Amino acid sequence: MNYKPILIAFVLATWLPTTLAHHSRSMFDSDTRISVTGEVTRVDFVNPHVFIYVEGVTETGEVEEWGFELHSPSHMNFNGWKTDTLEVGDPVVASGNPPRSGARRIAGDASFTLANGEVITINRGPGAAPARAAAEASTASEGQGAQAAGGPGRDMSAGATPNDGWNGLYQVAPPDGIFGPPGILYERPSRQVRAEFAGLSGQSTRFVPVLNEKGMAAGRAFGGDESDRPWCSPDPYLFAHHENSYVVQIDRGPGQFILRRDGHELIVHIDGEHPPADELFTWGYAVGQWEGEVLTVDVRNYEPNPWGLARGLPSGAQKRVTHVFRWREDRTALDVDTTIFDPEYMTAPFMIETSFFHKEDLELSPPIACLEQTYEAIPAE
Repeated sequence: MNYKPILIAFVLATWLPTTLAHHSRSMFDSDTRISVTGEVTRVDFVNPHVFIYVEGVTETGEVEEWGFELHSPSHMNFNGWKTDTLEVGDPVVASGNPPRSGARRIAGDASFTLANGEVITINRGPGAAPARAAAEASTASEGQGAQAAGGPGRDMSAGATPNDGWNGLYQVAPPDGIFGPPGILYERPSRQVRAEFAGLSGQSTRFVPVLNEKGMAAGRAFGGDESDRPWCSPDPYLFAHHENSYVVQIDRGPGQFILRRDGHELIVHIDGEHPPADELFTWGYAVGQWEGEVLTVDVRNYEPNPWGLARGLPSGAQKRVTHVFRWREDRTALDVDTTIFDPEYMTAPFMIETSFFHKEDLELSPPIACLEQTYEAIPAE
């Protein structure tokens, strides 16, 4: 990977890691499924996860209300779901994995059988075609990015068109365009690391080796069955790391380069200066510099966030993110190299490559609200 001098100097001076905040499924019993035949009573299309509530008859003959957990709103949009895919009053048969503790009527890995007989899942919305079987993707061999068989993948580069300028809509995905399990984006941690930090999601454990003692302590203190509510805040990542594809809009204007996603925007101030260290922002304050058609973006002044690095791993006000944008030769995609560092919690860098595939037929996701009480919404009796 060839980095411009400004990025090289930054990495040598500070060192940086990152990964995606993704919610653990360890709280659910994957060997058991429950089903509820009834009507939708509530739809929370919110961060951190979408929830569909259904009241009806269970297999035991009891009438109960259950909350069925899906993925994040951006993941659901990507897989063909809309905010009105299921609405209050819709008849469904809902199925999912119950919690291991039995303390709440919440189910994961949800699927729904509609009145017309169609089955929709967290990975396949209504009318969605199956993922391309030929584009299988799972773990990548370290340093190679080679695809190995292991799960359905999709070629996210399909439909990308050349862009003479910069403005437009882009689909963010792995650089080779194949969407699949996060192993194709991140190095896999050793078995020892995974065992020691069993409560953390797979994405979080991938950079545990570069955490300092404070970061290690935070990782160990976070359990897989903990409530996800601490993360329920505006997403601090923008596009630094991800597990599933989403849409970003670029609007380049005089002195500015604006990135929009999920109702939020990051304004990159070209040739600007960062504000004083005590002025903090959820997505940080971004300053950009052009060198020909290469844009380097330096983001600082982040608000501390309880999940600012990844699930269960916090970040402080010293967190710093660098993005370097370069066009591919055919100008159908922008390749983006990202580096993140927080000296309060980390000791070494983590770098990730993503790509922005130019596609003008996409739509931005609407602003997403945040629900903080989901996991206590339906206690077991």
